[in-house]
Amino acid sequence: MRANRMTLLCIVILLVWVFLYLFNTFTGAAEGASTIFLPTSLVVFLIFEQRAKRPPFDLSIVFLSSCLFFFCVSLILWPLSTLSPTEFSGLVITTFSWQQLDSAAIWVGLSVAISMLTLSVVRRRCVQEEVRKLNFSELDDVHYRSLYKVSVFCIAVSLPAVIMESVQQLRFIQDAGYLALYSDGILVSTTSKVFSYLFNLGFGLTLAFARTRVQFLAPAVLFLIVATIDSLKGARGALLVPLFFVAWFYVARFNIKLKLRTILRNLVLIVAVFAAMTFWRGDGLIAGGVLQFAVDALAAQGRSLQITALYQTIADEVAQYGNYMVFSNLMIPFTSVIHPEIRDAAQSMDQVLYSNNLKHILTYVLNSNYYFAGGGTGGVYIIELLEAGPVFYILLSIGLGWFLAWMPRAMRKPWVRYLSVYLFSTVFYLPRGEFFFNTLIVGKAMFLYLMIVCLYYMYKRLAHGSRTMHGA
Repeated sequence: MRANRMTLLCIVILLVWVFLYLFNTFTGAAEGASTIFLPTSLVVFLIFEQRAKRPPFDLSIVFLSSCLFFFCVSLILWPLSTLSPTEFSGLVITTFSWQQLDSAAIWVGLSVAISMLTLSVVRRRCVQEEVRKLNFSELDDVHYRSLYKVSVFCIAVSLPAVIMESVQQLRFIQDAGYLALYSDGILVSTTSKVFSYLFNLGFGLTLAFARTRVQFLAPAVLFLIVATIDSLKGARGALLVPLFFVAWFYVARFNIKLKLRTILRNLVLIVAVFAAMTFWRGDGLIAGGVLQFAVDALAAQGRSLQITALYQTIADEVAQYGNYMVFSNLMIPFTSVIHPEIRDAAQSMDQVLYSNNLKHILTYVLNSNYYFAGGGTGGVYIIELLEAGPVFYILLSIGLGWFLAWMPRAMRKPWVRYLSVYLFSTVFYLPRGEFFFNTLIVGKAMFLYLMIVCLYYMYKRLAHGSRTMHGA
């Protein structure tokens, strides 16, 4: 029944967005109505999803919470914040009309409603095939234990080198400034890259083959230690997203029941960490008081709606440098071969001309000096969908809903659990990133996984054949 109600709710909200689109297009009289309805609809979706019987490893709550934060937190905190949602300052300084924000909100709301309707329909079709907890008793435990030992070995061997490289990069950032990370880039030796790949391989194998809480938590703590050191460079997401992922995976994998008090306590801790990391990057906002600083620091992150509205004013200029940018991450392996100059380039004219990447192009068009200095707007997946045209806008919104329904069932497979950190990060960052993950990074990770697993099974087969011959 709840699945039916959820489907009906998605249809109703989708129809409301269609009505608001038509009303805004032909009259534009109800200024601000669509902007206010966006957080309202997301909260309603969250409430219904929270009450629904969702399978382990469900990402719908992550997706909706991320959209609510990055698109709407500036609206939600508006009564308490000194920052207005109609004002945008950073790489450019501009003021939006409510009609401009309404237009951006409509495209966000339509896409989310299409994705949630798809999720609801697909989930309803699979209701008879209930997603069970991961059951390792049906798998070859001997192989899983051995491959887990490989993951521990990879982490143990690579951890000292990874920490040392992170500390060296932190020292460089402290001397050169945070934006130097993007303007000049940091030269990383081949040896350091090898140890980084080895560490990520080890943690991925832990996700795939850990069978107990202790087996998972020990590598997870080391993973978070590395993320903490990496976050000191100034990238807040470098710690917060791994922290969210570890909590999400741990709760889903081991069927942990969280109390509301525990969730609220952790949210307060996360907000405190976020505010502290914002202060680490710059203490200019602290003049108004600690509480006001924390509120403004949070509100300043909810700029995705404003960036979408900003894009709509310069869409023609952006189109001069890129088309169908939503597929840029899928094309990275080919683009890097055709234009090898972009492989090691940070933010440069080569990236603008050849990468076909929204984050590079949008920032360059808005403020080229700021771009070359290392600044950026980030990305917004809705902008990529808008730029790709109405057909891809609808198809990819449907595809996102299908992926959200596919993910929990697919987590039974070891290779999906191995890649889950990349998939989780992609969904979490959708309102501030690209629609597709970086296929070059994920492709390398998958290649290493297949190589390790294939070598292991080849070794086992040869060892079994040798024992058979000696026994004969």
